[in-house]
Amino acid sequence: MQRAGGRGWHGLEADLVRIPPGRTHISGTPYHRLGIHVGRPVRAQCRCGGRQHRRLQKHGDIDAVAAGLDGVRE
Repeated sequence: MQRAGGRGWHGLEADLVRIPPGRTHISGTPYHRLGIHVGRPVRAQCRCGGRQHRRLQKHGDIDAVAAGLDGVRE
């Protein structure tokens, strides 16, 4: 088990990652991922596991991506 940033979490890691505007590909991983939008609202068009989603992504919105699935944001 790994600890994340001295928070006392076991089996959970957390990173703050800035994803720039434009098309972004995120390769699948062996673990599930949660993405939490931080910042101003942006229009997002996302594809994940062959499904497409369009929405206004707002501060605090959460995306769950299952292990093994690639993600694309356009």
